[in-house]
Amino acid sequence: MDLDGKHVVITGASRGVGAALADEFAAKGARVTLVARSAEALAQVAERTGGVALPADLADPAVVDGLIGRIEADHGPVDVLVNNAGIDLTGAFTDMPMADIQRMVQLNAISVAELTRQVLPGMIARGGGHVVQVSSLAGTGTFPGISVYGGTKAFVTHMTAGVRLEMKGPPIG
Repeated sequence: MDLDGKHVVITGASRGVGAALADEFAAKGARVTLVARSAEALAQVAERTGGVALPADLADPAVVDGLIGRIEADHGPVDVLVNNAGIDLTGAFTDMPMADIQRMVQLNAISVAELTRQVLPGMIARGGGHVVQVSSLAGTGTFPGISVYGGTKAFVTHMTAGVRLEMKGPPIG
């Protein structure tokens, strides 16, 4: 895929896999919009890549609501969405506070689904685009101490497989 001039939105872009993806996309000529909670770290990645930093807590449904529309209004249509943001809170299910469960489900599953739902109509209308979901092996098997995390990643994997089958007509990757 020729990325020169393409608009790539990367969530969880302040460190780790997200920051590395930002570096690679920018090196290939993409314009990157970087989304993450950590404003200072995000600003450093934006400076390094020539990207736009958009500090945002994707575990907050109010922040996620309409986010793609706001990004496109300010920075142009999204050609590639990389849903990378996520948290891995570990511990026995019976000991896990409900607030931790809700935060993981919101960030790792619901926000991924909602951002994907928001970006697809524009991609379909423009005749192309790509959505990249970052999941985990924890979504393919069960492991002690990460039952909720694994469940959220299984959701992402299965939702993405279903959406991909639905996208057979339009050229969405």
